[in-house]
Amino acid sequence: MFTCVLLCLLITSIGLYHLGTHHTVDQIYGLPFLCLSLNKVNEEASDKVLEVERKYNEIRRPVYIKRNEIIQSIPDFWLTAFLSHPALSNLLTEEDQKIFKYLVSLDVEDCQDLKSGYSIIFNFSPNPYFEDTKLVKTYSFTEEGVANITGTTIKWKEGMVRRLPMVMVMRRREASDLLLRKGS
Repeated sequence: MFTCVLLCLLITSIGLYHLGTHHTVDQIYGLPFLCLSLNKVNEEASDKVLEVERKYNEIRRPVYIKRNEIIQSIPDFWLTAFLSHPALSNLLTEEDQKIFKYLVSLDVEDCQDLKSGYSIIFNFSPNPYFEDTKLVKTYSFTEEGVANITGTTIKWKEGMVRRLPMVMVMRRREASDLLLRKGS
């Protein structure tokens, strides 16, 4: 709607309505109402797309499960994947690499309505660094697009480094661009 209202304001502010008849002025002022109708159609379309996405996410689930079973049988799969990625490899320190040797699976779960966010779940085997076997980073978004990022509070083992690997602290845009999404 903002685009249509802005268009109307631009047209009237530069005086184009003076070039036409009274009928043209009525048409210009009618544009915001057409934009409201268009917004309603766009919202309905977005809801339908989300319905289809939900349906196919459920259909994909058995494939993801099978894929994860295969990945878990490959030693150091996730560490190798991160080190092979052109951007992620530069983020991993030697200490990060030691931690990621214990990463056994990485899952991405969309929020129920799909467009409000997602969680990245890092599943670790028992390791000398922290007590947790599951670390979750959640990205949720308001209607205005403001991100709220939360994560598991890690229970570090005695004497261990108290920082997360850079891959796990990335912001929304970096995570979206760099991490392997479950649909990849």
